[in-house]
Amino acid sequence: LGKTSIYAIIWAKLVMSNGDDHGLHAFVVNIRDPKTMLPYPGVIVGDLGEKASLNGVDNGFIMFNKFCIPKESLLSKTGDINDDGQYISPFKDKSKRLGNIMCIVYYNYTLQ
Repeated sequence: LGKTSIYAIIWAKLVMSNGDDHGLHAFVVNIRDPKTMLPYPGVIVGDLGEKASLNGVDNGFIMFNKFCIPKESLLSKTGDINDDGQYISPFKDKSKRLGNIMCIVYYNYTLQ
């Protein structure tokens, strides 16, 4: 992420243009121009610098400032946005949706 990543998978609140907040969702985001390696406007990336060990691993940080993500970037396992711009989800309760997301994260983590 620090110096070489072009894409990042981020977890962020899904806030619609009308202000509706649908809670935590995963997105795959293009953060840099692949030709220049410069971050896109609204994206701030940086390297964490020298560490106590594993300096060959490119660790970094990312911040967003008024950065809009297209709906196609939404990893839509627990919710999606239809062509009319409406949010749809099999989970009507945000806490159940979050619980499902956490199960997915835990399951993927335990497989590693």
